[in-house]
Amino acid sequence: MKDNARHSDSIADGVGQAYEDVKNAGGESSKELARDFERMKANFSDLRNDISKLMSGAMSIGRDTKNVASDKASSAYSSAKDGASHLQDSSRDVLLKLEDRIRENPTTSALIALGAGYLVARLFRSR
Repeated sequence: MKDNARHSDSIADGVGQAYEDVKNAGGESSKELARDFERMKANFSDLRNDISKLMSGAMSIGRDTKNVASDKASSAYSSAKDGASHLQDSSRDVLLKLEDRIRENPTTSALIALGAGYLVARLFRSR
């Protein structure tokens, strides 16, 4: 951005020098041309200020967008972490209930495990 400012300053200096050359030349058309140069310098200065404001606004929008994206990512991470924690707690509860059932009915549990093992073995053997 500093290079652009230096470049625009050199253009403004060139315009100013041309203005002085025309002003010193004299005559009515020279005066009109000098007024045109003066307006052009003012317009150029306004344009430079407008571009500076636009660049500042664009940078501000970029920062705001980055902050919003960061907040959304943080929120998504927090939600995923909470969901994983809830899933882990639910799984632990199910395993504890299953252990209790096995302790309460060890014979039934052993027969169910044997039956499930037999079915899995049959499935893999037939393929």
